[in-house]
Amino acid sequence: QGKLREATELCLEVLEKLGCKFPKRARAIHAKAGVLRTMMSIKSNSEQIASLSPCTDPKMNWTFDLLFRVIHLSYQNDPDLCPLAILRAHRLILKHGTSDYSAPILSTTALMFAGKGEFQGAKMYAEHALRLMTRLV
Repeated sequence: QGKLREATELCLEVLEKLGCKFPKRARAIHAKAGVLRTMMSIKSNSEQIASLSPCTDPKMNWTFDLLFRVIHLSYQNDPDLCPLAILRAHRLILKHGTSDYSAPILSTTALMFAGKGEFQGAKMYAEHALRLMTRLV
């Protein structure tokens, strides 16, 4: 209760120790640039996501866990950090493979795209999230 910012900062501190750093200032500019970059590479991302194997690196799996927490914490208290965390998690999925958090992260990416009016990209990410969920069940 009332400790969202503290929880977010603690997650960011641990993420930095795991090698996943976030800018301290100008997060809105970073987020907009990241969204545009991701929107421009939707087709290649889609093909890459479809062929990803599971991530076996425990450090990366902890990173995915913490990023997922930052996404939800920042949604409520830091709207500039939220899209950055979503995009960072998205890039790490593409680089390191899927984890238990990949489906929720990709569905959150879909929501972000829908909020930007990019419905084709939103649909693609939602379908990938659904595919990953059915693989896990």
